[in-house]
Amino acid sequence: MATDAQGNPLFFNSSATVTVQEPSRELLVEKIQALDTRLEQQILRNHGNFPRLTSCDDLSIKNGSAVVTLDPLDNLGKVDVVCEFNEEGKSWTVLQNRFDGSVDFYRSFQDYENGFGNMTGEFWMGLQTLRRLVQTGYFDLEIDMVSNAGEHYNRTYSNFTIGPGPGYALSVSGYDDKNRGLSYNSGRDFTAYDNNTGCARDYHGGFWYSGCTQVNLNGRWGVPGQESISWSEIHSFDNFWMTETTMKFRPSQ
Repeated sequence: MATDAQGNPLFFNSSATVTVQEPSRELLVEKIQALDTRLEQQILRNHGNFPRLTSCDDLSIKNGSAVVTLDPLDNLGKVDVVCEFNEEGKSWTVLQNRFDGSVDFYRSFQDYENGFGNMTGEFWMGLQTLRRLVQTGYFDLEIDMVSNAGEHYNRTYSNFTIGPGPGYALSVSGYDDKNRGLSYNSGRDFTAYDNNTGCARDYHGGFWYSGCTQVNLNGRWGVPGQESISWSEIHSFDNFWMTETTMKFRPSQ
């Protein structure tokens, strides 16, 4: 400590003036552009490091399901889908899922074209996305069902696809359902209540109706009768209906 001649401590008052100079707008823009460039370069590097996912079959996962972003080969943009995996690692892409009636399937054609619902619950994929994913190659279609009596049913068709819009005509074969399953609907366009005032309204849903149908997987949930979720090959719709349905597809092996 400093002191005077008599040994007394000396105290000093001091101050400093600090001037902060903000960067110019041009400098800020330049820095932001540099960050954008670095980010784009990182995205390109990451794209090179990770393979392109064009279908659920590109993933090697066992058991369970997940929402996955796919980049279809048509290069029209990415889509989110639900992939389902079994114990052997076989994968399926889920087209439709129903189990509690929380989502109303009595919808317009546009809704069926675009898709609706919640991918973590009940949903319909959408005809546009479905067409993009099945327009090349050969596919199996599997339908899993549970009745109001708790009985489980499964049907698999080995040849499945749909045509282009606006009709998205169903093409399905490879399982002998005695013309009382989906084969009855094969060749028919998809219709809903606003572009088919007959079948879609009578059966309370949207489907590939064919004067009218033997299958009504998008019908009214939780009720018996003509409007119910039904499959005629399994049982008539009198006092019998499906409480759970899942439609899913995968490339044929």
